[in-house]
Amino acid sequence: MNKLFPLSAERHAHKLWQRTQNWSFLSQRSLLPVVILELPSACAAMPLAFVKQDPDRFHLVAVLGTAQDRSLAVGPMGQWRPAHYPAMFSTYPFVLMDDKEDGQMVGIDESTGLVGIDSGSPFLMNPVNPPGR
Repeated sequence: MNKLFPLSAERHAHKLWQRTQNWSFLSQRSLLPVVILELPSACAAMPLAFVKQDPDRFHLVAVLGTAQDRSLAVGPMGQWRPAHYPAMFSTYPFVLMDDKEDGQMVGIDESTGLVGIDSGSPFLMNPVNPPGR
């Protein structure tokens, strides 16, 4: 289950993040959203479908498996198998979150094991003393 939190100096000033090299966190997803810009690459690498979201809205998705909660795109060691991976995860663990006041904001999925204090890159430059001051 995702643990999404808005990016904030208070929560993330002393935490580190790593770019994913293990896609196990997607091993139980049979569908993933696809955006129009990735359509040429995605349709050559995996089956695509339209899923009905609302009575009059459909969303384009990549079909990663035929069984619910089981992805054939993620190997047993967490490796990503298709030649294309959805753009939604190219910046993971960073995601866009809905913000009731401002529309959208940057969020972090802390459930992936890519966020911690032991190794990785800082989320934020020194929030108290930005570079150049």
